[in-house]
Amino acid sequence: MSDASRSMFAREVDFKLEVTINAYAACRALSVRARDINMQFKQHQEGTEVEQPNPTVGALSDYSVGRIDLKAGPNSGDEDSAETKA
Repeated sequence: MSDASRSMFAREVDFKLEVTINAYAACRALSVRARDINMQFKQHQEGTEVEQPNPTVGALSDYSVGRIDLKAGPNSGDEDSAETKA
């Protein structure tokens, strides 16, 4: 398989992004989730090994398995539009 035909995302992430209706809301939700994960990383002491992937990978993984819900409505691009399930 050539490099051009390979996806940069895992198969589950690709499929989830393909069926996303509101791309802006999804992008915004992923951005907010990545920022939240990044803040969690910053709370760890330096030199402490963290077993989670980087914030972007974590956000995409959370979205692909349904941990991030998108709300439709007038605020669909705001931070309040994305909820993360515990």
